Amino acid sequence: LDQNAGLHDRLRRAAARTTALNELERRRIGSDLHDGPSQTLAFAMLRLDAVEGRLEESGHGDDKDLGSVRGALAEALGEMRTIAAGLRAPELERAKPADIVKRAVADHERRAGTRATVDIRGIPAGAPLATKIALYRILSEALSNAARHGQGAGVEVRVTRSGDALLAEVSDKGPGFDVGRRPRRGHLGLAGMRERAELLGGRLELESSSGAGTRVRALLPLNEVESDAP
Repeated sequence: LDQNAGLHDRLRRAAARTTALNELERRRIGSDLHDGPSQTLAFAMLRLDAVEGRLEESGHGDDKDLGSVRGALAEALGEMRTIAAGLRAPELERAKPADIVKRAVADHERRAGTRATVDIRGIPAGAPLATKIALYRILSEALSNAARHGQGAGVEVRVTRSGDALLAEVSDKGPGFDVGRRPRRGHLGLAGMRERAELLGGRLELESSSGAGTRVRALLPLNEVESDAP
């Protein structure tokens, strides 16, 4: 039993370190996308403007192929910026859990154009970094699912303390779905949220049924574990 307990503690320390390192890597990739391919696409759009201007001067400004190219470039640039923004999370190390919740909801409302009510009564003043990272990512994914699959109807966010864990809930009043069925494409984010929670020793619960909306509930540990860094 002592050996198992020791192995469990080592696993949690490694998981906390891995979570933080993964977040740093996501932030780096997001910055690379923003500063690299996104800038190249933006430059291509500017050069295309110049080409279209010259064609208009010569009386050939109604080229449909150029319009298609412009549309494809604009779409690619928009997708690239969205991916980069999703990879780069805000600075979380010094942020309080309440600030993280507000940031996740504000980002969601800006992207989806739908409102969400927030209840953070009883939320603790602090949490381990790995827990704060998981909180932000799980809230972001759950809110995104509520907008896509729940049609943004009656979205509510509640985060509070439950014993030695942080309890985060995202619910909606959308059409819901049968949780017993194999996840369709687009519901794969649920597996990612569950993995984030369980990696830290927490758990993720899902409640949904046809016509009754959906509720995602995550329990994330609040007890600090020492880093497994050398």
